[in-house]
This record gives sequence, C-alpha cells and structure tokens, in this order.
Amino acid sequence: MMGAGLAVLVSILSVPAWAEDTEEAWGDLSMPPQQQRVWSVMVGGGVGVAPHYEGADRYRFQLVPFVKASYRDFVTLGPEGLGVTVFRADGFSVTPTIGYGGGRKESQDSNLKGLGTIQSAVTAGVVLKYQTGPFSFEIAPRDAVVHSKDGFETSFAADYAWRLAPRLRLAVGPELTVVDGRYERTYFGVDAQQSARSGKRIYTPGGGVKDVGLAGTLTYGFGEHWTLLTRISDRELVGDAANSPIVRSKNDASVTTGVAYRF
Repeated sequence: MMGAGLAVLVSILSVPAWAEDTEEAWGDLSMPPQQQRVWSVMVGGGVGVAPHYEGADRYRFQLVPFVKASYRDFVTLGPEGLGVTVFRADGFSVTPTIGYGGGRKESQDSNLKGLGTIQSAVTAGVVLKYQTGPFSFEIAPRDAVVHSKDGFETSFAADYAWRLAPRLRLAVGPELTVVDGRYERTYFGVDAQQSARSGKRIYTPGGGVKDVGLAGTLTYGFGEHWTLLTRISDRELVGDAANSPIVRSKNDASVTTGVAYRF
C-alpha cells in the first residue's frame, strides 16, 4: 500500500509545466469568479515527446498524468508539490512548497550505462510570483532535503499572454535554471568509479546557469469544465552542464498536449 501511494504522489507532483498553465488558463477562459468554488479539483492527462534525459540525443513518447487540487487559492497540491500561500497582495504571492522530483535511471538510455541510478528526492522550496495583467514572472528555488546530493536549483520564468480569440490564449516567455555544484556533479559529473565503469572521462563540474530557453503554451477552453492545451519548450544546456561527457545534445526540446477537466 505504501508503494502504491508513493507512485500516485509521484504521478501528481512530477508533471511538466503545462499543468500549471492549465489551471491559470481554465480560470481565465471559463467560469466567472463569482461562481468559483471553495474547493477546486482538476484532473487530466496527455502525451508528450521529450529527451530520454537532460543532454540525450534520443527522444521518447510518454503519458503525462495531471491532478491539481486547491482550497481557496490558499492550499494547493499540484505540479509544484504541496504549497501554502502565506502572502498575496498587489500581484505578488509567496508560496512555500514541499515537492518530489528529480532522479534518473541508468536504464533510461544506453549512454548512461555505468553511471548508476540517481534517486528521486523530496524537496523544500518556495514559489515567488508577480502577475500584472497579461505579464507574469516567477522565481522558484528548491533544495533536496532527502538524497541531498540531488542539489539546489532555482528556476526563473516569465511570460506574456495574448487572447487570440474569446476562448483561445497564447502565453510565451523565457526560462532559465541556475543550480549549485551538488546538482551539477550529480547529474552531469563523472567520478572515478563511474569513469571506470562507463569509459567516460572524469568530469567535476561546478554550479551556475544550467540552461536557458523559451516556452509557449496554447490553451483553448470549451464548455464550462474542459481545457485543451499544447506546450512547446526549447531549452539549451550551457556552461559546465553543456560540456559534460554525458551530454550528446545541448538542445532539450519537448512538446506536450493534453486535456483537463475541472470539477
């Protein structure tokens, strides 16, 4: 039972960024504020194409589950983990979070042979967000509190939204990720034992900017409950991450499309 519960939790928390965009787009395109409920639950899913791992030159199809629940926009459970918004005023919000993510299986790609499996980690962080009209900016630092070698990372994202039609919305903006040395060494480094097993050269990266990119989300709301969404993200590994011997391609592009239903 514990294993099954953990699997469900992972499926809820380890989903792409389009899930959060779905929540915002649904509220923007559908039910008037005065009809919104104390409790809000969204479920859905889709399909995506993404690299086998960060730095891979091979891609795979994957199913993308999505569940998000919120109580008065105060407590949320979703893509960022379990969050409690402790401050909200004048477009600013501060939401501490507990999440679960990261990790990488050696079996994901033949190029990872000999590098071992990286365990997923429970993370603690905070989402700092500012929104004014169609523009939003978000900073989300988080640190691994279990399997701490997974390291510290901070994501930065901004977007600007256009309403192309009454129920059709497009949001586009830049993204950037900064990580510490622990993260770089875990995901892009090669120690002496890994070098002996894999044949790759020893590599000890430091922290810094890991990737920069651009993402776009196209959302269509139909009926009172349904949202159809497609997200395209194109990131480029930079710095020490890009120079790692495990990196076959510096480009990390992904496409996800799915549908969500809100109760």
